[in-house]
Amino acid sequence: MSALMNRRAEYLLFSVALGIFFLGALVYLFDRSAGDIYFIPEWWRFADGKPSLFGTLGGSLPSFAHTYCFILLFSALLTPWSIPPWSISIGWCAIEAFCELAQMDALANRILPALPEWFSDWPILANVPHYFANGRFDPLDLAAIALGGVAAWLTVVFFNRKFFDQTGVDDPCRSQQHVK
Repeated sequence: MSALMNRRAEYLLFSVALGIFFLGALVYLFDRSAGDIYFIPEWWRFADGKPSLFGTLGGSLPSFAHTYCFILLFSALLTPWSIPPWSISIGWCAIEAFCELAQMDALANRILPALPEWFSDWPILANVPHYFANGRFDPLDLAAIALGGVAAWLTVVFFNRKFFDQTGVDDPCRSQQHVK
């Protein structure tokens, strides 16, 4: 039965992740200025001085959404390896927290000179220096990251228990054994 594992949990995790990702993208479309956005074309931005659609929630909602979304995606992708959801959640929260803390001037000033020149040759990495140089550290973003991590972990545990219990397949949330 495990070879024919029920994929409903993984598909639902992907679907929820994409929905939350879309919500986070809406903050950038409607509440952020053009200088804050890297991957969204100029003509898609609607934030030009209008009142904020998300209000103060829009300040840290992307940090929550990004953390939540990526934990769900990685959990769905790593299900066959029975990696416990708590380790995926802690690992991704650590990455997110590092990126937030690295926006502090003291840390950013140490990171920027260490970035390799070839980053500018890769579109996805070209904005990294700008992120560290112009980003603003916000303790509320750290709280949103932690909240997103806990919420994602609870979501993964819920979906896995709901769908794996019905199929008789071992639940990766309960499994402490890794495939070798």
